[in-house]
Amino acid sequence: MKNLLHSQIAGVILCAGVIFTLVWGCNDAPQNNQNQSEQGLPLLKVDSVSLLKEQKDVDSIGDIAWDLSTKNPDSALVLAKIMLQKSESAGYQKGMARAYNIIGGIYFDRADYEKALKNYLMALEIYEEEGDAARLAAVQNNLGYLYYRQSNFAMSLEFYWKAKKTIEGLPRTDENKRRLAGIQNNLGMIFDDSNDDEKAFSHYFEALKLAEEIGNKQQTAGVSNNLGRLHSKNESYSQALEYHKKSFGLYEELGDKSGMAICLENIGKVRAKKGDYESALKNLNLALKLASEIGSKHVIKDIYKDLSDVHQELGSNLACDYFRLYSEMRDSTLNEENQRQMALMQVQFDTEKKEKENEILRKDKSLQTEKIERQKAEIAKREAENNRQRLIIYATVAGVALFLTLALIVFRSYKKERKAKLLMTKQKQEIEIQKGEIESQKKEITDSIKYAKRIQDAILPRLSFFKKRLPNSFVLFKRKDVVSGDFYWMEVKGDITFFAAADCTGHGVPGAMVSMVCSDALNQCIKEFGLISPGEILDKATQLVTEAFEKSKETIQDGMDISLCAINLETNELGWAGANNSLCLVRQGKLIEYKGDRQHVGWHDVTKLFKNHQIQLESGDTFYIFSDGYASQLGGVEDGILEGMEGKKFMSRKFKNLLLAIADRDMENQGDFLDQTIEEWMKPKQNLVYEQTDDILVIGVRV
Repeated sequence: MKNLLHSQIAGVILCAGVIFTLVWGCNDAPQNNQNQSEQGLPLLKVDSVSLLKEQKDVDSIGDIAWDLSTKNPDSALVLAKIMLQKSESAGYQKGMARAYNIIGGIYFDRADYEKALKNYLMALEIYEEEGDAARLAAVQNNLGYLYYRQSNFAMSLEFYWKAKKTIEGLPRTDENKRRLAGIQNNLGMIFDDSNDDEKAFSHYFEALKLAEEIGNKQQTAGVSNNLGRLHSKNESYSQALEYHKKSFGLYEELGDKSGMAICLENIGKVRAKKGDYESALKNLNLALKLASEIGSKHVIKDIYKDLSDVHQELGSNLACDYFRLYSEMRDSTLNEENQRQMALMQVQFDTEKKEKENEILRKDKSLQTEKIERQKAEIAKREAENNRQRLIIYATVAGVALFLTLALIVFRSYKKERKAKLLMTKQKQEIEIQKGEIESQKKEITDSIKYAKRIQDAILPRLSFFKKRLPNSFVLFKRKDVVSGDFYWMEVKGDITFFAAADCTGHGVPGAMVSMVCSDALNQCIKEFGLISPGEILDKATQLVTEAFEKSKETIQDGMDISLCAINLETNELGWAGANNSLCLVRQGKLIEYKGDRQHVGWHDVTKLFKNHQIQLESGDTFYIFSDGYASQLGGVEDGILEGMEGKKFMSRKFKNLLLAIADRDMENQGDFLDQTIEEWMKPKQNLVYEQTDDILVIGVRV
């Protein structure tokens, strides 16, 4: 951190020195030009030398601005604008393009994407005209990253592939290898976010190889950080921390505050995933301090989101505060964009209005001039031809009357057209405002649903916990919407492991709300009432769910269908009860189905007790519990084990035959095969895709 402070001070001093030199040089320039002009022909040679010196000075300013862009962006922006001004004065096209590129990068880091895009496009146009393929590829890469930050992956990939194609057609110099490494890294980020981890790893490792080959610490740090993120996503936390720490060390050595902040943020997220929330908060707070110092809005926004998540895991009230800060910063970016667009529209409108007023003034002046000339001609003719004076006066009056009539018609037409344009502009503004309100409301609803998903995910047992209690098992869980009415549940009491596959009334948000009530009822049965018999648990859950909904003025018959198991792995005893759902046991190549009671957990006119089944499991037995989503899915294929008609339900019989066919496979393989099979069922042809009709939940366990 001490090295970073020294680099900041040096950057400010260096920037001041460059500006002082430029000002001093500008004051001396006129005197030198005047002395040379007096010598005649030698001026051309001196001007050429002076031009080359100006271009060299501009390039030096560009090198300094580029170096400061991540350490002291404010100073870098000042230098880049000076560079642009001097390049324009000297007619130095490549200097202008480089200045636009640097300015675009600084505005990008500030999340001012409109200004960033404008400057990048200016640079792109100049490099295309100059035929500078290497720098053209660099700007194409920057545009790809700009669209990536806006989640426009289609445009981002288009620019990345263009940049890759451009750079691969050039000699493999160190500079071109550096540019190619940057492109490979950005392609990795696209595939990383698209969850194509195999392609992401491939591009990242190619980028890392190139960066280390040319000894570029900046790129090595960036790629290492991205590899850390990808390992963290795949729960390889040790490798993730190794890459993030490597990246942080390189960024600290370079004095790159932005890179250091991003690394610390990612380290904090890994610590949080490992449950070390104290270390996570330390890293995230330090990252927030660094990002705030350089005003990196998009990094600050992401850190607020991460701090909210960690404090929520700790049950701290600060979670809401940080989530509010995250939302305000996210919304402020949108508001700033709207204000800029409105200001631009106002400037365009005022400019058009001023041009029309000037045009009217020019026409009036022209008419006055014509009238004066005409009067002079009339006077001359009156003096020369007195007899024709009356005729000329009549002709003049008639001409003026005709002109005024036409002018009045034109004026009325113009006034009417202008009124129509003003009305159209007002209506367009109202439509834009309404569109903004609708988009804002849609985003709020989407954010609320996503937050509801986080809450629902929190009540679901972690798959790692599920696998720990039932090592030889799988869980296939596919939501129809962001949140679901289906849920899986697990609780442990002594040697008995309770688990269930439940299907609540409805799906989406209504189903998720019912699932919260039902999941809580199951927890109460075990923890508060100490019940261990699946049948008694469902009886008590029915009572609790009914009591929860009795507070409503209307009779609510919502509830859940469920298949509930209580297994003792020491004795291989399985207790089971079902509400409308079955249990399928595969033993020695045969499928045995235990059918649940024909009633759901919830309100009934007449409530019957649920039947409890006791099953003594044998070694090699495989049993399955599930909701009705798999069997009711629409689709169809034309050959293989799933022979059937397009547009038909998968059907319960076909599902059970499928379970019997795969029962001898590895449990993880069974889950993957079931997932692949239902996906192929929903997509029987390339141009025919069926939507998922219900939540899908299947749990398999082998003894």
